[in-house]
Amino acid sequence: MLTLALALVLFFAVRAITRGHVSDTVILIIAAAIMATGYLAGGRWIERRQPTEFMGAGGITEFGSGIGLVFLLFSVVMGLLLAISIRTCPTPSMEPKPASRENRRRFC
Repeated sequence: MLTLALALVLFFAVRAITRGHVSDTVILIIAAAIMATGYLAGGRWIERRQPTEFMGAGGITEFGSGIGLVFLLFSVVMGLLLAISIRTCPTPSMEPKPASRENRRRFC
């Protein structure tokens, strides 16, 4: 639990320090690296164990499986939303329309 708290503190510290000075993409890359380092360090020093989650070929296989599962779940949800005709994001051709009963039901 302390490791999670350490990772969250590091994440919010990076966001607060770099806000407005660096692009969001760079901030997320830096934050991910700091959080991974904080997790590994916290596992070693706080929990007194050797973190094995990122080590060896098993970690790479699990990471790839996780990315594949996330992509699959995202695709299923987007497919269901498309199937029931819920517009998930505006298209460039959409122009703002006055508020009416039909327009209020749309999510975008």
